[in-house]
Amino acid sequence: MGKCVVKECESRSQKHNKSSGITFHTLPKDATRRKKWVEIIRLLRKETDWVPSKSTIICSKHFRDEDKLGPKSDCGRVYLSNEANPMLVDELLFEKPVDLLVEENMDDDVVETDEEIDEITESPQKHKMRKTIQRLKSVSTRRLKKIKNMAQKIKRLKTKNKKLKDVIEEMKQKMYVK
Repeated sequence: MGKCVVKECESRSQKHNKSSGITFHTLPKDATRRKKWVEIIRLLRKETDWVPSKSTIICSKHFRDEDKLGPKSDCGRVYLSNEANPMLVDELLFEKPVDLLVEENMDDDVVETDEEIDEITESPQKHKMRKTIQRLKSVSTRRLKKIKNMAQKIKRLKTKNKKLKDVIEEMKQKMYVK
């Protein structure tokens, strides 16, 4: 099947079965509801230009329990109510409380450079562009090294060729002299 469309979510349909309690749902066919789901998923993914595919699925972790309808048959399939919409991140945080472990005496000083902060706060498009630039720079560096090595190889071959021509010329002169 596939992976949940929400980026931070690690739910995969191959990994989870019905007994795990996680179910997977396709986008609604109703145009109005589908549009609403796409808007919410774009917010969850932080991608304003995201477009769903035919196989796009979202897992049940992103819906309220009251939106889930119990199994309608023996196959155990869970359905969503007609009013169900995926929850936004803030709603998810309030839905399930998280236990935090806080240490009283924290001696570690966390110092981040401006560059590290920029990397954390940049948009996904900017991050993708930064990665592309880094990749292209490394490709360019490798190609420049290759060109330099080839130029050196050509220079060595030309020198060797010249020496061999000199030897041939010298041998021709010795044969004529005798």
